[in-house]
Amino acid sequence: MTPDNEQDSDELIKEVYARFGLAYYESECLHRELCMILAFSSFQNKLNITRPRIEEKLVDAFSLTLGQVKDSLKNILPDVLYLKLENAVKQRNFLAHHFWFERIHLMSNTKGLRQILEELSTLSGSFSKLDKQVSNYSKSKLHQFDLTDEMIQKSFNEIISGKPPEPLLRKRKLKKQE
Repeated sequence: MTPDNEQDSDELIKEVYARFGLAYYESECLHRELCMILAFSSFQNKLNITRPRIEEKLVDAFSLTLGQVKDSLKNILPDVLYLKLENAVKQRNFLAHHFWFERIHLMSNTKGLRQILEELSTLSGSFSKLDKQVSNYSKSKLHQFDLTDEMIQKSFNEIISGKPPEPLLRKRKLKKQE
């Protein structure tokens, strides 16, 4: 390799690692969205939702793998979304467990690096696209609990601002008041 090709190769290698991170990040966004659907799907109506209950459900959901969450949502999600999730789980598992072992040989030349970049861009795009579809489904379900887009956006803005949530009360209230 000439010095120019070496420099190009170094930049491509950095880009491969960055795109791998993006693809994995997009798969995690999908996972989190599915966890929220799983948590909220356990409530029959809005009167049953309390902050401690939703936090409990979210902790349980976040402890599951993407495949476990997908399996738990089999009878909740529309069939079309569920089938797409089956493929997404396979892609995510490949990315997490096999990608580097099966693609490392391509890192030795620019043609291989570009091939990896294309594959990672495709994976990232497919996770992102499915996450948007799942988010749209999720929003429609949250609206059934009278959670408006404005309320959801306000919550996201509070999270992004770093403002800590109000602490939970140390003592539980009587059932009628809780």
